[in-house]
Amino acid sequence: MTTKDSLRIDNTAASQNQSASNRRTQAERRELSEQKILMAAMELVAEKGAYAVTLAEIGERAGFSRGLPAHKFGNKSNLLKSLAQFIAENFSVFSRDDRAPKLGIRRLELLADAYLLRDEKDWLPARALIMLTTEAHLLDNNVSDYMAQYNRIVLSYISKNIDSAVAMKDLKADCNSAEVATFLLSVFRGATLLRINDENIDLHGLHDQVMFYLKSIRRPPEKKRTQR
Repeated sequence: MTTKDSLRIDNTAASQNQSASNRRTQAERRELSEQKILMAAMELVAEKGAYAVTLAEIGERAGFSRGLPAHKFGNKSNLLKSLAQFIAENFSVFSRDDRAPKLGIRRLELLADAYLLRDEKDWLPARALIMLTTEAHLLDNNVSDYMAQYNRIVLSYISKNIDSAVAMKDLKADCNSAEVATFLLSVFRGATLLRINDENIDLHGLHDQVMFYLKSIRRPPEKKRTQR
């Protein structure tokens, strides 16, 4: 191989590396712009609702052109579905505390903490998700079907934790996991909606009541048999 050939190969490799670097940079810029659009959408949905918000408003709030959200997501339905996924993936109330068991009563307690003892910064995504949930029937099937699926996933998660707690003999054997899961999610979502409309709602007090309820369905400890 001649020196000229070596230089040609080196230049080609350098060009390919630079091209790959540029592609990564473009991909990163594209991802960043989509995140900015989704964050702007989250703010606007939280402020005025999912039904009333427009793609043009979202583009302006994100600092882009009015037409960029439509270019990125195609239509409002796709953007709102992506927003719901974005909130679920990045602002989920599901606890990721690895110190707790994967399933069981402790997970239910952590879920109550996450819903009812939120930090102030967590109320924006909570409000946006509630707006998407309550207005899903006003939107097209693409959004309403996704929100219905999301609700089923949350209910399934709670039910699995209840079943696990029953299996571990932490909860009473007659607990109906589907009914208890629906009850708990209704309390969590209802409390969130009340808190959004009235900041004076005492969520800490409600949290205490949920803890009391979970305690009431706990299985009593088995009495130790005395040896004769």
